[in-house]
Amino acid sequence: MSGEHELPTASVVRLSQATPARRGGQLCTMSDPQGSTYRSQFGVQATGATSVMRAVRTPHTVLTQELVHLLRTERLLSNDAYRTPNDLYTTVLDVLHLCQLDIRRHGSESFVWVKDGATHTPVAEPRMSKFLAGYLSSHGAARNFDVTCEPVVGTGSLDFHVVAPILNGPLSRIAIEAKKADSPQLVSGFEKQMPEYMHRLGTPYGIFLVYWLKSSNYPHPSQDTYQALEIEKLHPLRGGPTVRSVCIDFSLGPTPSRL
Repeated sequence: MSGEHELPTASVVRLSQATPARRGGQLCTMSDPQGSTYRSQFGVQATGATSVMRAVRTPHTVLTQELVHLLRTERLLSNDAYRTPNDLYTTVLDVLHLCQLDIRRHGSESFVWVKDGATHTPVAEPRMSKFLAGYLSSHGAARNFDVTCEPVVGTGSLDFHVVAPILNGPLSRIAIEAKKADSPQLVSGFEKQMPEYMHRLGTPYGIFLVYWLKSSNYPHPSQDTYQALEIEKLHPLRGGPTVRSVCIDFSLGPTPSRL
């Protein structure tokens, strides 16, 4: 929740200064002239009798790996191995679709944009991937696959992949490469970086994410739709039967419920 809200007096609770308060993805802090600290569930900062509206964004919250592994050990989450690597691959492709629905349903695409005056500018690709990995990890916890999304030191890129157990076989991995739709490295990312990353992981499975960002004040790329971009730039490339390109729509616009 963000934006401006009036501060109902009855909703303010006095807490110690060292106590953090988080609700609905926001950190809400209030202080009076004597230095007492208050926190409100409505995302409002107040000093004395004057209320100053403030909303602080916090990262998408996911279960910790320790908790996920404990729940799997106790059979409170699925701990079943996948029958084949292809079963894992199709599951992750389906889950990415669910992540897309979650993001658009709640208007969370706004978290990958930075407001600059009257315009909005998209954040860097690694930040988008970390944001998406949070959604992917939540679904993975329920489907017994793990997501790695960590910076590669000194490169500015991310190690982004999925790993899961296979019945009577070794662990299976899926490499994930991501580019903005208007990136000048879009073609080389699919044609060169994706195969190289798959080779490093020792897997024939890859997913090439394209972050679609075209909006009213960000008219990039030149194509009107992702389908047009895919046909023009990605379809002519050879990716193999287990390499798929997937669009993640981060464009600013009305959510499906408002269409």
